[in-house]
Amino acid sequence: MDNAHHRLGRREYFSILGVAPLGYLVFYGLPYQIASLTSRFGLSESVAGWVPAAELLMVALVAVIAGRSIEARDKRLLAMVGVCVAAIGAVIAIVSDGLAVYVSAELVIGAGLGAVTAAGNALPALFSEPEKTYARIAMSMGLMFAVLMYCVPAASSLIGPKAYEVVELGIIVILGSFTPGVPRARMPRQSRSGGMRSNRMPRGVVHVLIATFGLYVSQAISWMFSELAAQVVHLSVSGMTTTFTVLALCQIPAAAIATRLGMRAGYRTPITIGMVLFIVGVLGIYELVSSWMYIPSIIISSAVGTFLFPYFQGLLAELDETGRSAVVGGAVINLGAAAGPAIGSLVYSQGGLLFIGFAAAGISVISLSLVLSALRFWKDAQRAVVA
Repeated sequence: MDNAHHRLGRREYFSILGVAPLGYLVFYGLPYQIASLTSRFGLSESVAGWVPAAELLMVALVAVIAGRSIEARDKRLLAMVGVCVAAIGAVIAIVSDGLAVYVSAELVIGAGLGAVTAAGNALPALFSEPEKTYARIAMSMGLMFAVLMYCVPAASSLIGPKAYEVVELGIIVILGSFTPGVPRARMPRQSRSGGMRSNRMPRGVVHVLIATFGLYVSQAISWMFSELAAQVVHLSVSGMTTTFTVLALCQIPAAAIATRLGMRAGYRTPITIGMVLFIVGVLGIYELVSSWMYIPSIIISSAVGTFLFPYFQGLLAELDETGRSAVVGGAVINLGAAAGPAIGSLVYSQGGLLFIGFAAAGISVISLSLVLSALRFWKDAQRAVVA
């Protein structure tokens, strides 16, 4: 890439690590938001699931729209506006007593976080060693996940059904306070290699985007039915709590491993090993009916998703130096998270938990083949440049 001499300052670096995880707040808060909707408005879980799905779609839509010209946008201003919009929506969600107002407020939050997603995913691609920056963003995401897991139940005992919305607002405000340090990183409307900007995606990008979509659809499907699978293997409530706590904490070392490994093994080996472990994990959750297999399988499959995030986003940054494809990658993650529950419900209605495991594994196999194909395109492009 033509960005090896562009390095982030310390303040800029930590600001990105603080702001970027906000783009995935809705995804990580999915089960808590559904619980809030059922307790506050009396919705069934199946109906309540459509609200965060719509919010995730809004995140993806705004991110894609902003991403079309992301290289020329002021990333700091974009992130600031997004955080302010999301905070306003969160306040309305807390005080609302009607479902229509609540849903509208959540869509406002989605729009704001979509702008943050665009800024947060584009910035690492514009500087050196993007895969390491994405890995550290994944560590920040793991910390945010752990905060949600600990704070929402604690807040529920103090303030009741609105606990998730209050914690959500707190996270938006706290992480949003990092936006003044985010680099502006405005570029002319042309690539750094000197050519005029093209609206066509570089070769291989579409493969990675579809692979990313498939991975997070699989992860959403697996996560959606994990509690039901735990009941099938007769895992106690305390055992489930312990398992999900360990699961949240394991996101951090998974991202740390990706940070430490970096590009020492390239892209192919970490992605292949990670995807194979993910496939084994989802099959262990749903096909091997045993608590001894369930616990390590769900922890591994979840941690591997965090491990793979920087490699998928880093590869997009390598294929497209403008940062546009990395922005779309962030949007696609939220899109996959939104589509996963709907696809999972359809699969479950056809064959129960048995089909869930096979569906998640099958989609992951397709994702692996697509990303390996994209890697071949990238290698060919590198050889052409050298020649």
